[in-house]
Amino acid sequence: MKALKTVQRWFRLGNAKTPAGRALLIEQFRILTSQIPVLYGVLIVDSISLAYVLPPSLPRWFRFGVPGALLLISMVRMIYWLKLRVAAPTAEQALKHLYKTRILASALNAAFSIWALALFERVDPSERAPVALLVFMGSVGSAYCLASFPSAARLTLLFSALPISLRLIFSGEALLVCIGLNLCLMLVLLVRMMNTNYRDLVNLVASRVKLLAQGKRARTAEMTALNEQAKAREIAGRFDTALNNMSQGLCFFDGEQRLIVCNRRYLDMYDLPPESVRPGMLLAEIVDLRFEAGSFPAMTKDEYLDWRNSLAISKAAHDSVVELANGRVFQICHRPMPDRGWVATHEDITGRYRAEKALSEAKSNAERAEMAARAAHATLVDALDVVPEGLVRHCPGCQFRGVLAGRAGARTISGGRGLRRTMVARAPRPACTTAEHA
Repeated sequence: MKALKTVQRWFRLGNAKTPAGRALLIEQFRILTSQIPVLYGVLIVDSISLAYVLPPSLPRWFRFGVPGALLLISMVRMIYWLKLRVAAPTAEQALKHLYKTRILASALNAAFSIWALALFERVDPSERAPVALLVFMGSVGSAYCLASFPSAARLTLLFSALPISLRLIFSGEALLVCIGLNLCLMLVLLVRMMNTNYRDLVNLVASRVKLLAQGKRARTAEMTALNEQAKAREIAGRFDTALNNMSQGLCFFDGEQRLIVCNRRYLDMYDLPPESVRPGMLLAEIVDLRFEAGSFPAMTKDEYLDWRNSLAISKAAHDSVVELANGRVFQICHRPMPDRGWVATHEDITGRYRAEKALSEAKSNAERAEMAARAAHATLVDALDVVPEGLVRHCPGCQFRGVLAGRAGARTISGGRGLRRTMVARAPRPACTTAEHA
């Protein structure tokens, strides 16, 4: 069973189901398109050489018929393979070509070996060694041309070179026996050399397939990375657009107080030149620019940095209203980050702050006026309470008369019925425009 598996391994064709096997079949076909024409050239030369050195005493069909047929077949196959040099077959097509080549090469070499053995028996003993060597060298040359296709090369040696070598060993002549033994040793060395070369070819093709697969993966990864970069740029563009269209200013600092990102609104609010502010700047450098632009709070630079540092240390969110030296008022919403950095939004609330302040002042003034009016009214009422008679008010424009009376006057006018105030007027008149009445 083990011997059968070894024989199958020695004479099997390639495998078109795996990437390495497919690549190996195509590489074997490519090499054979260059080597097989040489193989048939060797067969043509051997046929002509044998026909030329054979003695004239042999029958003409035996001397010229077999070499002629071999010559014709070799020429046809040589032209066929020369045309295939421009072909680019698939692995399955290459496998079919290799299968046909193995069958035809085995058949031709077997026929050539049978003819050579028959010829060995017909020639003189002195000519047997040259004929055997000529046939053997032709077989070795054919096997060498098929070295990239070891199953066909081994069949060539098995069907042509080995029978000639064994025939020399069993000839009984000492010289021929020695030549046969040497030829068998050469066959062993040649097979080992072909096996080594074939393993190198297999490893080379496998390495190439691996490199191609890695290159394909690298290209795929590169395309994926490029697509991801394009998506990232698109997202960054959208984020930048959204960031720069915010109504609030935004700034993002890391734990080392270095600027990560800020939007255009932040720069506009603090009158900072865009070319002077860049990611990686320290907060202190940005504060210097703000003091140069006049958009600093009503405090010194050190006081401001101390205030910001106290916020940075704190892990709690903090909202504050800051009034700048230029009169603008900003609301700053500070949100700490886990790495001691922070993100802050800056909103210009100058108009709202001033409106709220004016409203608050107006409300305070109104409350104070109301309190003064209440106090004046209370004073008037207290004054009327101490007057014993009523007071009459007369308007000359509309002939309006009114009587005002306190507690004492009311008792006098109403006879003690508890009247607090009495207003007496004549018949209605048109609206009076007199300043005193108005």
